[in-house]
Parts: sequence; structure tokens; C-alpha cells
Amino acid sequence: MVKRSLLVGLLALFLPLHSAAQALEKVTFASVKLGTIGFITHIAKVNRLDEQNGLDLDLKFFTPTEGINAFLFKKVDAGFVGIIPALRANAKGSRVRLLAPMLTSHFGIITSANAPYRTVDELKGKKVGTLPRVSGVYSSLALVARMKGIDIEKDFRLVLGAPQVLQGLLQKRELDAVVQFDQNTIRMMAAGTFREMQTLEDLWKEVTGGDYLLSVALAAHEEWIRANPDRARRLARTITAAIREIRTNPLRAVEVSREVLGYTNDREKELAARRLPPMYPNQWNERTLDNTRLAIRKSAEYGLLEPEALRHLEELFSEMPRELSFQ
Repeated sequence: MVKRSLLVGLLALFLPLHSAAQALEKVTFASVKLGTIGFITHIAKVNRLDEQNGLDLDLKFFTPTEGINAFLFKKVDAGFVGIIPALRANAKGSRVRLLAPMLTSHFGIITSANAPYRTVDELKGKKVGTLPRVSGVYSSLALVARMKGIDIEKDFRLVLGAPQVLQGLLQKRELDAVVQFDQNTIRMMAAGTFREMQTLEDLWKEVTGGDYLLSVALAAHEEWIRANPDRARRLARTITAAIREIRTNPLRAVEVSREVLGYTNDREKELAARRLPPMYPNQWNERTLDNTRLAIRKSAEYGLLEPEALRHLEELFSEMPRELSFQ
């Protein structure tokens, strides 16, 4: 009788775990193996935040540009996308919906430590590298530069490429400056041979006095959300929980993600723990939404976004919670 009771007890112990595993619902997600987007999804997986929300986050890895296109062309259930590219896609017939903020525009303008440049204005006529036009980095740079009277396509000798390529060109002095994700600039600054002039976030706040400039968001297509409303909500909770972990426990998050972030020494790790959290939103509410609306309207005003795309502005945010905290 005792043996039988013990057997029943053991079965009771293991059956719920098996059932929970069976209950996990798969979501295919476009991510990047390295970098700031990869940091979020790595934290989500290593902390099993997807499983805590009843999901199996099935990560498909791409370059940043390929990842955005994989999402826009529906090769995955969900992914990341820049705000301006999302609006532009909707103006062409897509029905992209944002589910949660992911990255701010805390992108550094990096130059050699001994270069004479101190402000973005001094880069006119110089070779400046940044990510391709589909990226959130490009959109943010183009906007804040125009608000300071600079047309990056005309006033800079613009070079577009992948982060690693741009970093190599700057190291060989074939570029005067690069604008890219802070995750890459940290390594360059830790080496002591490069310095940060300004961040795009600093420039945005300088000209608007506003909150952070949203660059990249978690997104899905409306038809997938309509077919999977609860799954979409749980996906948003998973990603926001990962961002919350990065912001509240940055040193621990960086430590378990050293390979994802590419850091090889303690100096880089400590610098990352200080500098990476501002890349991720600290809140989402009506004020930050209004700030994002302002950025979108300014993009249209300066010719960086087709005016007809503004008709899709509110629907883009129709699935976003009106209030989130990442603290």
C-alpha cells in the first residue's frame, strides 16, 4: 500500500510538468544572434520567460536587415521592426501592429579618440557610416539630423553597412565616424581608441525636450494577432519581462550574455552594465506615445516619411498597452 501511494505521488509530481511542457505554444520569432535585439531574446530564453508565459519562443536568427524583412514578409509569426519602416510597410498595404517598445535611440556617434570632431555639425562633408535605410538607426539619425538642419544623404558622405563592417572601416580610418548600436560602441570605447561624441537620444532631447525616442518595437501582423490574441499578449509579456530583467539586473544580464554581446573582458562587461540599460525603454505611457507621434510627424514634415503613411499612425499602435513599466 505504501509502495502504491509512493508511486501515485511520484506520478503526481511528474505529470504536471509533462502537461505544462505539452501546453507550450510555439511562436516563431525573427531575432539577431548577437547584439541588442539578441540580448533581449537571449535573456527571455535563458530565464525561461517564454515558458513562464506558456510559450516556446522559437528563435530564427538573421542579420538586422534580414530580420526586419523576414518579419515584414511573414516568414515568422512576430519580430522586431523600426517605427518608420513599419509605417511605410502599412502605407503599402501591410497591417503591421506594434505590441511593445523594444529599443530607444540611444545610439552613439563614435569617432577616433584623437579626432577633432565634437558635434554632429562638424561631420558635414565627412564619411559617416551607419546601418541600412530599413534600420531604426538610420531612421533615427536621419530625423534628429534634419531637426538640426542636416540632410545626411546630402551633407554626409554616407556609407551604409553591417555593424562589424562599419567598425572595421572606422578602425582603418576609412570612416570619420559611425552611428550604430551602443552594444558595438562599448567595445570600441573600452579599448580606449575611440570616443563617443553624442548619442542620438541626446540630440533628440536637445531639440525637443521630450522623453526617449522610440526606435524599434516588438511587432506582429494583424491577421496573426486576430488568430492568436492570447498568444500575442503572452509574447508581449515575455519580451517586456526580458527588458525589465536587463534594466533591473544589468550586471547579471550582461554576465549571462557575454557571448551574445561579444564582450571579452571585465572592462567591457562593466561598461555595458552601465550603458546598455538606457537602450531599453523605462516606461510606456501616453507621454511616451505622444513623443513617438511627434517623431513620426516630424519625419513626414522633413520628407523622411511619405505623408500618406500618417493615415496609418494610430492603427500601428492599436494593439499596444497604454501603460507599461520596465523598472
